[in-house]
Amino acid sequence: MKTDKEMKKEGRGSYDERVSQNDEVVLVRWQDNGTVNMASTHLGVGNIGTVRRWSESQKVHVDIDCPEVVLDYNKYMGGVDKLDFIMSLYPMRTRTKKWPVRVISHFASFALSNSWLEYLRDANKAGLLRKETLDMMAFQTDVANCLLNSNKPQKKRGRPSNDNSRTVKKKALRRAPNRAEEIRRHLLLLTTTNHYQPLPFTITVWRQAKRLVSL
Repeated sequence: MKTDKEMKKEGRGSYDERVSQNDEVVLVRWQDNGTVNMASTHLGVGNIGTVRRWSESQKVHVDIDCPEVVLDYNKYMGGVDKLDFIMSLYPMRTRTKKWPVRVISHFASFALSNSWLEYLRDANKAGLLRKETLDMMAFQTDVANCLLNSNKPQKKRGRPSNDNSRTVKKKALRRAPNRAEEIRRHLLLLTTTNHYQPLPFTITVWRQAKRLVSL
């Protein structure tokens, strides 16, 4: 394609076009105040139209040639610019260089911005006043709170059921006795039977109890 220098030399309104070998993609360069590059699978230079631009040399507005792909883009670009503006108000910044995380956060911001626009449209149809509608920050906060509170276990009110109390009692019974209780039980066995009893206690505790009896 023509270089920027060649396009600038030809003047404003000049253009250049290239089509891929499979005839599916068109590249267009157009000289406005600067060089505009566009790629499309829908349109190319097509039907040449005109746009009005201010001429510094003539000090008047003049009409210059403009490819159809540029005219079509300018016709429908309002929604794209508006969405980019809304997303730039409260961007989701991530402190990472991993591209999957950045892409996911971008898509989340994209979905929130579109959802807020749909919310404003529905609020307008419902006849809500402007002061009654949520701004972008309040809308994002509301969505975040809903996500945090979803699938959250709720605390049961009132006294616990009998099954729960039985479970607590079983856990208390299964608790291992402390060292003093073990020694007292061994002392009782040694003073009454005076010989070893095969109980499920540690050898250290048994020896400590036997030493106390011999004193």
